[in-house]
Amino acid sequence: MGFAKLAGADELRRFITGGDFSAWRVFLHPQQRRWVQGNWKGPYRISGGAGTGKTVVVVHRARRLAVEDPDAPIVVTTFTTNLAAELARSLERLDPELTF
Repeated sequence: MGFAKLAGADELRRFITGGDFSAWRVFLHPQQRRWVQGNWKGPYRISGGAGTGKTVVVVHRARRLAVEDPDAPIVVTTFTTNLAAELARSLERLDPELTF
């Protein structure tokens, strides 16, 4: 797994247009980090418009919870099989050693 710290908008632009769109699909913006690292009791819901990063947040959060407690049941729900498959691909891209 690797992380990239980007210096600014120009570097982000190069990262996005560099041809590796799958890396962009798991890029966590610093403002999204609070939703990934927050601690709440029970489930919570993320809502927002298209392209706001909801999928990226849920993938990073599921990974974080799985790494912290590999025996914990982690449930992510969606109404579409396409999104379920994308979530699985993104989790594998983010952490190939994660089993689910």
